[in-house]
Amino acid sequence: MSNLLDDGIHIAKRSDYSSEFIEQWTRLFRRCFGSSEKNATLVFQKYLLNESRICCSIKNGTMVAAYCGLKLSHGDSAVFLSTDTMSDGTQKGSSIILGKRLYKSFAEDDIAVVCGYPNKNIRKIREKGLGWTLKGNLHLYIGVPFFWRFFRDEIKDDGLWKAIRPTGGWFTRKKPLFFNLLGTDGLYSSNLGLVITLSAYRPGYFFIKIPGFFFEPRSFGYKYLTEDVEKNDAFLKKNHTTQSRHH
Repeated sequence: MSNLLDDGIHIAKRSDYSSEFIEQWTRLFRRCFGSSEKNATLVFQKYLLNESRICCSIKNGTMVAAYCGLKLSHGDSAVFLSTDTMSDGTQKGSSIILGKRLYKSFAEDDIAVVCGYPNKNIRKIREKGLGWTLKGNLHLYIGVPFFWRFFRDEIKDDGLWKAIRPTGGWFTRKKPLFFNLLGTDGLYSSNLGLVITLSAYRPGYFFIKIPGFFFEPRSFGYKYLTEDVEKNDAFLKKNHTTQSRHH
């Protein structure tokens, strides 16, 4: 295997992450998002806790772009949950270049679908450049105190994937809004004593949807990597469950 920090494009697995590789990744993350070293290191935890893949571009010995995600079990195959995508601008079109290279490698990795929750900055890249289908949105719902427990839809434990989360439950570098604790049933509790969840649909009679101008809905998107109709249909059938549980 070539040195992952040699110039060119490389695909790394969890077992490949050396201290030098992680340092390069966190430096790129800091440049792209204005993050502190501590936050960048916390974000990288998910790639150490889960089976993961990082496709990166090295120029003059420096990581200048990366397309990252988690390989998670899905029936008798796997899905790839796209997470952090970043570029410092050195390489134009890097998200598409790295994405296509990564997707091509999945044929040997038993990964049937790529999916994720692209923000507004990368939706067009995912859809137009990488061939994703965007379907549905996740909205923020707040449960009416005390009453939220009644007439609530049961969340079944049959989602597409389960990812191991860092301590505290967060993949993101900052806790969103005023969330405090992550519940095992997909519900959050907050410092204000409210119950909050992200869902594609109203999770119960006593939940109120927060308007989009307060909290931008998150899109869900996917791309099939196989022509196996049975696997693709199974993914779509479980799609609504996944959207209500993983955020």
